[in-house]
Amino acid sequence: MSRLIKYSQRAIWIMFLTVGLVSCKTDGEEVDTSNAVARVNSTYLDKNKVEDVVPLKVTGQDSIAYVHRFIDKWATKQLLIEVAQLNLDEDRVVEIERLVESFKSDLYIKAYLERLVQNRIDTVISDTQMREYYDMYKKNFLVDDMLIQFAYINVLNDNSNFSSIKKKFNSSKVSEFNSLENLSLQMKSYYLNDSTWVEISNIYDRLPFINVENSKNYIRSNNRFEHADSVSTYFVRVKSVIPKGGVFPYEFIKTSLRSLIINDRKVELMKQIQEDIIKDAKNNKRYEIFE
Repeated sequence: MSRLIKYSQRAIWIMFLTVGLVSCKTDGEEVDTSNAVARVNSTYLDKNKVEDVVPLKVTGQDSIAYVHRFIDKWATKQLLIEVAQLNLDEDRVVEIERLVESFKSDLYIKAYLERLVQNRIDTVISDTQMREYYDMYKKNFLVDDMLIQFAYINVLNDNSNFSSIKKKFNSSKVSEFNSLENLSLQMKSYYLNDSTWVEISNIYDRLPFINVENSKNYIRSNNRFEHADSVSTYFVRVKSVIPKGGVFPYEFIKTSLRSLIINDRKVELMKQIQEDIIKDAKNNKRYEIFE
């Protein structure tokens, strides 16, 4: 069914719901109910509030039932509000009204400040600024579990180039190690980027024989080991380890540093905007404190 037909069906049930509604008087004041679909005492539900409540996949009688359920929920809410206002203690009602006004004010202020900040914020951050920020607050950037630099290959035991691949992996020559990338199709799986810091979970995901309980037996800086089963052999080398509680490397959190700096700038800019508003109001005699 096309979207046009679905919208036509919506128009039908909206017209159905509004039939018979006419202007009436509430508390002596005439109220236009031409666009209303329901009423609870002196409160009316306007047609445009229900036009988009029905999902496009709901059609026919189901759409009418869906609308009626929506209207029933609206009516229940209105009735509960009225009963609550009549039966709550006056002090409690006053407190709620105060909270509502306060929340409304906070929303206005937040929206306005966010717009001002969005227009004024400087989002250009140099590597030097990020490095300075990192050096200043690095004691706060602590590793939750463990970070490692590692590489591994998993080779089938019957691979005709098994010995050659093993030799290249264990070689101290960078060129030999880098050449393994060209042999990747001969490996069941591999990870060769040992210059990048990764979380310990990467080890658990890639090397199934290592888990939280036995990780200390394998995960140590400058450690090399093999693990063979009946089908294949894992060759692993752990280059470096940063234990839990250590400081995150700069490169690992570089992206997060930018977000932190931007957030700090927003806080400072909001503070400055509010100070400027007060200063301007005092200078223009729109704000004064009576002694």
